[in-house]
Amino acid sequence: MSNVAFPLMIPARVIGYIYHWSSTFPISDKYVCEWLEIGGGVWCPKKFHVTRYDYDELRLGRKTVSWKKHFTIEQATLSPAIDAYSFAAPYPTLISDR
Repeated sequence: MSNVAFPLMIPARVIGYIYHWSSTFPISDKYVCEWLEIGGGVWCPKKFHVTRYDYDELRLGRKTVSWKKHFTIEQATLSPAIDAYSFAAPYPTLISDR
């Protein structure tokens, strides 16, 4: 068996369903509309949108937007200058930057 590294794939679109509310209409729709290359062949979402639909309206067979949010990543790097101890973790958790 060989040691093959598989690339991490970020979905370009995620449509969420909760069949308790509706098996026809989604509860949310999230999609990437712009990508940013941060290194040789390494991409991350630059702009993405989220739309959430009203649960009660879905039960009535209507797809009504509850809210929308638009996100923009302003900066990303493969080598962040962040100390591993900047992140909170429950005790006793070993934290290492290596």
